[in-house]
Amino acid sequence: MASSSRLGRVFLERIERASCSLGPSAMRNFSTTSLRRAAPVSKASSSSSTSSATESPLRSRSAIRVVRPNLSSRAPQPPSAVASSPPPPPPPQTSPAQDAIRTAEARESALRAARLRRAHQRQEEALEEKKRTEAKKEYTKRYNTAARKWVSGIIALPIFFVTSYYLFDRLALGNEQKTMPRPKVDE
Repeated sequence: MASSSRLGRVFLERIERASCSLGPSAMRNFSTTSLRRAAPVSKASSSSSTSSATESPLRSRSAIRVVRPNLSSRAPQPPSAVASSPPPPPPPQTSPAQDAIRTAEARESALRAARLRRAHQRQEEALEEKKRTEAKKEYTKRYNTAARKWVSGIIALPIFFVTSYYLFDRLALGNEQKTMPRPKVDE
């Protein structure tokens, strides 16, 4: 693990040194992928792309050019053909009124997007609020059902225990039913 991180650091240092010695235009051709092979920069290697791909990479600190294998059927264009292409046309000149119209349109589209975003947020918040109220109603319903069962159980259990004791005493043990004494009425 330590040797691989050291190799990685050394590799990155070499890339940094190479990027400092190469100009920005040469850095576009520099790559570290394993599918591309590096070849020394020379006039012979710049004209042919497939023949230089088999050459061994240059190990010194001189400039490196990466040669990409030709995967298409068309022949590569010479560098002079690329350089002779005409420059892109300049952007059309606009008047201040056109600029103001474009700015107003851009501002209006930004405001419209903000309004739509706020409307969407309000819809989402309303939907979430509706879900919350439905969940709260369901919870209250379940809670009230459970509370009603609990209260009825708390009330019924003492009555059940007392009456079952007296019924067991009368039926299983054979004791007589207790009666309330009635006062004698003198006539």
